[in-house]
Amino acid sequence: MTKSTHEPYDELCFSVYTTNRYFHRLYSKILSQYELTYLQYMVLIVVRNEKQTSLSTICSKLDLANNTLTPVIQKLVNKNWLVKKKGS
Repeated sequence: MTKSTHEPYDELCFSVYTTNRYFHRLYSKILSQYELTYLQYMVLIVVRNEKQTSLSTICSKLDLANNTLTPVIQKLVNKNWLVKKKGS
């Protein structure tokens, strides 16, 4: 019986995971000058594309829960990146 060695690098999921980490590192370096996190940046992209939007729309677009994005959005409001208005 031949023993097969199976390294993590042989897996597609490991390659995707590693690539994702490198992109986060790159974005982190770029966004640090604006004092933004990658997630804050992603929220800003959604808002820019939607002009005016709701928390539920942002959650849906980013596939994240309301309780995950609420503090992120609050930080963006505190940093004057976003203006929060009551829904009508």
